[in-house]
Amino acid sequence: MTAALAGTLPEPASIERPTLSSERAREMGRLSGAARRKLQWADVERELCFDSPESIRRACEIIARWGCVGLVTGAVAGAAVRGCEVGLRALETSVTYESIEELRRDVARLADERDVARQEVERLTLQLRRSA
Repeated sequence: MTAALAGTLPEPASIERPTLSSERAREMGRLSGAARRKLQWADVERELCFDSPESIRRACEIIARWGCVGLVTGAVAGAAVRGCEVGLRALETSVTYESIEELRRDVARLADERDVARQEVERLTLQLRRSA
């Protein structure tokens, strides 16, 4: 060490070393274990639900968090979110299809009511002509 640097560095004995309490060591161990924890299939089944648009959006948020903390790789998180998007689109398509089918039934019912009303008008028109 050069003489110029010797005066700027503290002596090893004078460096303060923080003490680690047993509580803090346990907490650090717990955090370290949580960071190394692997995602299990049971976790996925418990946390993710895909039965409504809101649950799919919530699943995307959970997957993103898993990616942020390293429980899944970025590629896995991206693929899972893409799967959610496809599922959401399929769910929205089925809802749209059901709505269209309901509208078709309504149009058919209204057409039948119109035909019945037209026949009634014709019947009443003939009745009025006969009575006049």
